[in-house]
Amino acid sequence: MGEITKKNAPQFYARVRFMEVMQESPFNYEGSGDERRPRPITLEDVENHIGLSTNVYDRDTNYRWVAKQGKQFLEKTIRRAEWEREKREEQQPAA
Repeated sequence: MGEITKKNAPQFYARVRFMEVMQESPFNYEGSGDERRPRPITLEDVENHIGLSTNVYDRDTNYRWVAKQGKQFLEKTIRRAEWEREKREEQQPAA
């Protein structure tokens, strides 16, 4: 997907939305300062960027792409959990 087109815009939107959900972090925000709040991407956002080139050329099927993203998410979550446990154990007094 080296470029956003009318044909692939729904797929591009779905992949970005998937990443937002998996990372629990939207790419867009509204407002500023104390009024700043997350705003998930919309298909209209993507369609407003038809013609934009991307720095990724991905021939993966949706299934392979989701599997790869899911694996990366699990690995990152496991590393974070192990790090959190290690820090918690360091802070506990020795018995």
